[in-house]
Amino acid sequence: MSSLKEDPRVRSVLADYYRLVAYYYFSYSVSSDTFKDKIESALSNAGVYGEEIIPIATEEASLLNKNIKKTHKNLRKEIRQLNSERLEREKLQVIEPIEIGQSHAIFTISLFTTLFLISGFLYIKFVYGSLGLRVGDFFTAADYISSSIDVLAPVLISTVIGLAAMLFGLSSAIDQELHEDQFEVNSEKSNYAFPLFILMLTVGLVAHSYKTGEIASVFLAPLLLLIGLFVFFRLPIWKYVKNRGSVGAIFLSILYFSLHLGFTIKEDIDDIKSESFESPYIVTFNSPYETYKENSFIGGNSNFVFLYAQKERYVVAVPRSAIKAIRSK
Repeated sequence: MSSLKEDPRVRSVLADYYRLVAYYYFSYSVSSDTFKDKIESALSNAGVYGEEIIPIATEEASLLNKNIKKTHKNLRKEIRQLNSERLEREKLQVIEPIEIGQSHAIFTISLFTTLFLISGFLYIKFVYGSLGLRVGDFFTAADYISSSIDVLAPVLISTVIGLAAMLFGLSSAIDQELHEDQFEVNSEKSNYAFPLFILMLTVGLVAHSYKTGEIASVFLAPLLLLIGLFVFFRLPIWKYVKNRGSVGAIFLSILYFSLHLGFTIKEDIDDIKSESFESPYIVTFNSPYETYKENSFIGGNSNFVFLYAQKERYVVAVPRSAIKAIRSK
């Protein structure tokens, strides 16, 4: 502050500011003595920052007011930029730059390949298993891989979004901690945002469940993710982990992946078992398999096509040779 008050630009602005204060007190005076002390005090303060102080005339007040607001805006912008640069320098000392080598690329490819295979197996196992089908009797390893393609894309997108949110939250937390440390301030206000958001999702989940009798994944999924993110790095085990950032990112990626895959499986099972289920395809059968034309197509693999009898609640597996044509509705 001492250095700033010696800056000619700042001194000029401060002088004009106190001149404006004196002007406004004078303008709103009922009589010449109403704000006499305040006017004299303002002009005295103006005299500290300017050599010759002349009271402001009406025509000058509007222009000065605009200039001071503009200067104030520019100063705040410059301060924010300097603060940001200072925090970035401090952040680089806290977070070391990540060096991505060949081993990281191989590990990442291996991880996503494993998730790719697991997603197909788990999806088929739980969806078809819930309908009474023993998947080991009909599916091969190649079938699991092909079945995972449609499942994996939205799940991976969710995982990437969740991981990005985690990294953004981690970066924001570091920024806040560094800001408080560097500028000796306390940001108590921001501490309530995270719990408040969790509370809102919980209320939405409870209200929706009470009204419909169903658990809505649109509330439950982000709630579980936020709770996981909130608790994850507070576990005592992390004091024994050196590179907790990269390890945490891997575990959270798997967590997001598992949650989204679980909700996808649950929603598809509920959809198939519901009375309103409609297959997206119309299947034409060869004789003598036309007796299955009333059943709904739910999927297929390299050797079989699977149909669901909604009234009887069972699955029928017919060979691909029984199918004459499949077309979309």
